Amino acid sequence: MKLHFRRAMGIYLRTFPFVLLRLGIGLALGIASLLYFGAIGWMAYTFVDTGTISGWIAIVGFLVALALFVKAWRLLVRYVLYMVKAGHIAVIAHVIETGEVPPNQVTYGIEQVKANFTEASALFAVDQVV
Repeated sequence: MKLHFRRAMGIYLRTFPFVLLRLGIGLALGIASLLYFGAIGWMAYTFVDTGTISGWIAIVGFLVALALFVKAWRLLVRYVLYMVKAGHIAVIAHVIETGEVPPNQVTYGIEQVKANFTEASALFAVDQVV
């Protein structure tokens, strides 16, 4: 068996904008989660401070908000990053087939995912079940 580490690293480095895209999405989602918990914490503090609700109710409300956030967040993050990964794979397949990187590889990846959206979404669902 022959390993193609250099070729794989070359393709990885040539498609580095997708790595940066994933990093940017991760940072944006991290900032969004901080804003969400900041807003929930501020609302709980405000309601407790004004005497509208008790501290226990605020804690229970915060735990419910946390549970809902975690479930929705996991699905959203997995789906978004899965679609980005599908676009990255489309670009990698193009590089392997033609030997060239598309001029605007992120746009090319997005177009490929849009063209095969049903298949990509079905593969995401299968991946989640497995």
